This record gives sequence, C-alpha cells and structure tokens, in this order.
Amino acid sequence: MGSQAVRDLRSLKIIDTCPGDRLIARLAVRHVLGKVLVTDHPQSGFRGESLIVDPLWEGPALARLMPSRRRRLSLDLGTGCGILALQLAQWSDHVIASDINPRALAMGELNARLNSIDNVSFVQSDLFEAFRGQIFDQIVFNAPVGTEFRPRHMLEAGEAILEAFFNAMPHHLAETGVVQLNLCFRDWPGDPFVTRMRSWIGPTDHAFGAVLLRLWRRSSGPRFFLEKALGVLRAGPEALSCSAISRGIMTLARSPLPTHSEIDVNYHQWPPQATTRHLGEAIVAAIETGADENLRGLIGSMGRLNPI
Repeated sequence: MGSQAVRDLRSLKIIDTCPGDRLIARLAVRHVLGKVLVTDHPQSGFRGESLIVDPLWEGPALARLMPSRRRRLSLDLGTGCGILALQLAQWSDHVIASDINPRALAMGELNARLNSIDNVSFVQSDLFEAFRGQIFDQIVFNAPVGTEFRPRHMLEAGEAILEAFFNAMPHHLAETGVVQLNLCFRDWPGDPFVTRMRSWIGPTDHAFGAVLLRLWRRSSGPRFFLEKALGVLRAGPEALSCSAISRGIMTLARSPLPTHSEIDVNYHQWPPQATTRHLGEAIVAAIETGADENLRGLIGSMGRLNPI
C-alpha cells in the first residue's frame, strides 16, 4: 500500500501502526453462530482506546446459552458489535440494541446489514437511561467488568455498572421476563457478591431466582495474589482484603423460591449451540419452578464438559 492509503486506513481506525512500522488490522471478521461479525481485533492496542468494541471475548458463550422463547420486545445492553442483539432477533418481534459508545452502534448496524437482519434498532444509552417506562421480555447484558479493582476504560467499567444495572433492571422486566448477563465480580470477607446483588435489586428481590454458571473462581494461588498486588497500586490497600474473584454467566427470572445456585463449569468447551440452547431453557424453567436440583445432572451430562 502507498503512504496515502496507510494514512487513510489509520484515520478510519481500520489499521494501527506498530513499532518497526508494522501494520496490524484494527478490525477482525469472524463467523460466529452462523453470522458474519465485524469487531475490533483482539491484538489491537485497545487499552489506550476509549471507544474500543469488545473483540468477542465472552459474547459467543452468552449467545449460545440464551433461551429462545418467543419474545415481543428484547433489549441488549452494551451491545458492542451486536452479537447478542442479532441472536435475540431470531425469536423476538423487535430488539433494541443499546450502547454508550457510538462506534459500537455503528459497528452493530453494519453487522445487522451484513446479516440481512432488519428487526433490530440501535440506540445510544447509558444502561437504561433512554428506556424510561419501557418493559422488556428479555434483557441481556455482556457486562464490561474484568478483574480490575479500578476502572481503566469502557471495557473495564468496575462494579459500579453492575450496581446501576441491578438497581434499574426490575423496573424494566416483564413479569415473565428473563435476564442473562456475563459478569466478573468480587467477594469480600463478610460481604459476598450475591448479598450485594440482592440489596441492589431491592424490594423486588424476593421475586427473583438466579443460576450462575461459574467459569472460574480465584481465591488463592500466585495469580490471585498478583492481581491483588496490582490492585493495591491502582485502587489502594483495600484491594488486599478481597477474598475471591469470579467470572460466569448468570440467569435471573421471577420465581416463587428466590434461590441462588452456583455451578462450576467450563462452558467454553461445551458442544454445539443446539445443546446449550436447550440448557438455557432448562435453567429458566428451573428458576421459574423453584426446582433446580436436576440442573447439575443435566449440565454434567453434556459432552466435553470439564468441571473446574
């Protein structure tokens, strides 16, 4: 490429220039769940970029676990490249995909057009801010929270975004609605995350049951202590008192028995979509009936599952 072409591609944020005058693709094109998706390249210099779009770290796993009941109106918060919204579009009359990042909305619209999907609207919003009074049958949220103790950019927003989400969520969910989110969270001595989550949900807490498929939990070992040490440098000495860090996919629905179940699994090694879609339905049914004792057996029966 000539120097002008390089300058043009850089100005459009399609490529980055690396040390040694090497060029690296800023965008990646992937085939996921039968769809062609454009998103940011995982090797681009995202940590210095405020308008980065999630390079599909956890989105495909959450998309595969979504129950496919027929919905009137669904909401994808923090849509990123739009993978969850495009998946919701298969069983929803209409989907609203929202993000605070205008670049993500542009990329999501591009992906909707690439896949000939026309029942998704893209709306700029800070969580539920643009949806006052609106009720949704299904809400999904690929929460931008990592192992950091202090937020650094849009993809590491910190626990405050989870608090804001759970505070507002009950006011936007239909009586038979389902919520699913990918999240990373911390436990503190005498203050586990589940307790905080229930306080954030507030007076409607008794109506919700939850199942967490936990991908990993770190409470000891060199990596955990290194993360806490780095946390001290970035967030202060309180990071040392953290007792555990976990990541997983949580499903919530209204339930006669507000139980909270946690199952340690490696869902990245599960078999194809059809089986996991069935599991998503089974999880919701277990929450709604208050009978989740069969979930562990169902999950354990799925081939290539590696308990953690």
